[in-house]
Amino acid sequence: MRRFIVTTAAAALLATALAPTALAGQTVYNSSGSWTEADAWFDDGSYVVAYTLQDGGAAVDFGRWGWEEVICGYAGHGNNAVPIYGWIETGRFGYGPADFVFDGKLAGAHVAATIETWGYTYESCTDTFTDLGPATAVIDLDFTATGPLVKESGTYKFHIPSEYNAHSRFSVAYRDQAVSGTIDGAAVTGGGVLGKIKYADHANG
Repeated sequence: MRRFIVTTAAAALLATALAPTALAGQTVYNSSGSWTEADAWFDDGSYVVAYTLQDGGAAVDFGRWGWEEVICGYAGHGNNAVPIYGWIETGRFGYGPADFVFDGKLAGAHVAATIETWGYTYESCTDTFTDLGPATAVIDLDFTATGPLVKESGTYKFHIPSEYNAHSRFSVAYRDQAVSGTIDGAAVTGGGVLGKIKYADHANG
């Protein structure tokens, strides 16, 4: 899940790479931001991503995805019968405000939230999609650092002489984490990462 933080930060550079088209006719563009993010993933297909917001609050994304292969039926008869395979897919996803407390040196964090989720199932054998409707997810997780502090940074520049100039930069600091706690009252353990992301973009032309 380390890729979540690094990829998210690098997305700031991609946004600027597209700026010549998006910002046509605009004289000056400046954007900057920073946030702290905690990502966790579990063997049952669940994930939790908590992050700070610009207004000082915090939010959490939750998801659980499952896939199971099934036999839809058979083609042929007797000893020549051949199974026809399909699958059953299940999903549950939600978003909402969270209590997110973290150590300044990324040594650990705590995430707690009660959010509304939406679920579905899909059966390929019958091409049937079922809306499971709303439900509630209760999340209570502790993060504990298991690795050293890692730092990454990057820059991007784009220049058309006398027409357009843009540059961006980002920096990321993160530590791998062990994650434990409960989701919907059931004990969970998994891996995770806790990090800080900063970015800044400037364009004129």
